[in-house]
Amino acid sequence: ISAPCASNSALHVEATLNNLNAGDNHSPAFDQVPVAYVCLGQTYRYNHGIREIEGDSLSIELVTPMTGPGSTVNYLNGYSATQPLATSGAFELDPISGDITFTPQQIQTTVLAIRVKEYRNSICIGSVIRDMQVHVQGCTNSLPSLTGINGSSNYSINACPGEPICFTIGSADDDLNQQLSLA
Repeated sequence: ISAPCASNSALHVEATLNNLNAGDNHSPAFDQVPVAYVCLGQTYRYNHGIREIEGDSLSIELVTPMTGPGSTVNYLNGYSATQPLATSGAFELDPISGDITFTPQQIQTTVLAIRVKEYRNSICIGSVIRDMQVHVQGCTNSLPSLTGINGSSNYSINACPGEPICFTIGSADDDLNQQLSLA
C-alpha cells in the first residue's frame, strides 16, 4: 500500500474570522463525512455539502494539511496538496462548489485539506480548513451512471419558489443483478 502522506500525523483544526467586517457570522458547515472510500480505476466525485447560511460568497482551494500551528503534513516525493494521490488524469477541485473529481490509479491512502473562504461585499470575512481522508481500494462493483436533466449532460436547473418543477434523470448499472434507487 502506498501512503502519499506521512502516517501517524496529528490533526490541526484552523478557522479565521475578520472581527472588523464579519458582524454576525457563522462559518460554513459541511453535510458530508470527510472520509471517502474510493474504487481503484473508477472516476470518483466527492461533494462536501458546504452550506453557508448568511448567503456569503465562497471560494474553495486545496491547501496542505497541518499537524500543528505552522507545521504541515510531509507528502512523499511526487505528491502535494494539489496532487495528493496517484491518479490517471487530473485531480480536480471546483473552486466554487468544492467538488473533488479524480480517477485513482493505485491502491493508496492519503489526506488532503480544503480551505473555504467567505466573502461579504468583496471582503474576506473568514475561513475554515477541513481535512479529508481518502482510501482507495480494489472493488468488484461498477459504479452506476446518471444522466443530467432530461437525459442531457446538464446537471443544474433554475427554479422559482412555489412553482412546480418536473424532470427526468436516467440511470444505468453494468452490474445487472443490482437494483438502483435515487433518493
